[in-house]
Amino acid sequence: MNPAGLNISGAADDADDVDSTFSEDESSSASLADEVEDYRIIKNRRYHSINEFTGETKYWGCNDDKQNMVQEWTHEMFLCILSGELHLAPLSDNAEKVLDIGTGIGCWAIDFADKHKNAVVIGTDISPIQPQWVPPNLKFCIQNISHWNFSNNDIDFVHCRLLNGCIPDWYTYFQKVYGSLKPGGWFESHEISPHIRSDNDSVLGNSAMSRWGSLFVDGGKILGQPFDIVEQGVQKEAMEAAGFINIREEVYKIPIGGWQANKDLQSIGTLMKNALETDLEGTMLFMAVMLGWSDAQRDTFAKELRHELQSNDLHGYFYGKIVSGQKQVTP
Repeated sequence: MNPAGLNISGAADDADDVDSTFSEDESSSASLADEVEDYRIIKNRRYHSINEFTGETKYWGCNDDKQNMVQEWTHEMFLCILSGELHLAPLSDNAEKVLDIGTGIGCWAIDFADKHKNAVVIGTDISPIQPQWVPPNLKFCIQNISHWNFSNNDIDFVHCRLLNGCIPDWYTYFQKVYGSLKPGGWFESHEISPHIRSDNDSVLGNSAMSRWGSLFVDGGKILGQPFDIVEQGVQKEAMEAAGFINIREEVYKIPIGGWQANKDLQSIGTLMKNALETDLEGTMLFMAVMLGWSDAQRDTFAKELRHELQSNDLHGYFYGKIVSGQKQVTP
């Protein structure tokens, strides 16, 4: 496997098996790193740069410290959803190469590398926001998944989550993943719908909660990067189309706040609420600007939503899907 991405983590320099998976042509790493860190600023918030590694992709999330804290909350939330596990796919203990696509600040990749010390773990992202001190079997690189160039039949497990609104063609993307997996390898996709629902009609049609999802779906249509893949069942369909077998789909609810009677759901809901409240304005900023919202419109909407998040009478929730599949052992 030889991903042509910029290697940004030096923590694993002494691990030959990790280094061997990356291009040796890194003589211009310093200047390239400067280019990758030439961030764009929108309304005083920081976004990834556009360069030869990231391409023209328009990721809608900020990459500054405040938004990165949201990733910390969502990682803890996923751990609660999975009862402390990092995946549902039945991986063998002898996985050699693992790829985490859209790794962000690297929470999942770090935990997986810590737990599977004999595996080479690679986290890819379009922003160099990962920590420098990581497990010796983990490496990060800058790469746009649209520029897929991993070798065929080379990876044991590919993991991705929260790429909603980031991918123009999920079917092509899943086909590329399938090609790079070893026969018998596994792929797992975690996605959450942006729509906030309620089972007791407490989230009304004119509320900020009810309008939150449309902000992203409408913006995704302009970007050409859909946000409705959970509703449309795209994960499972794209896996089937790519040729995966033993496909498993898990549907779950993520309450917003601690209104649930079940203690586990209370914990999940509290983490989800924390994630939203930590950077509500930053999470919605890119889409709102692209849709032509004024500063006053954004501020008013954010205030309304923050007010609604404080109410235990609004039993809002997101729902998500975890879909895993296995590459056939024989074609």
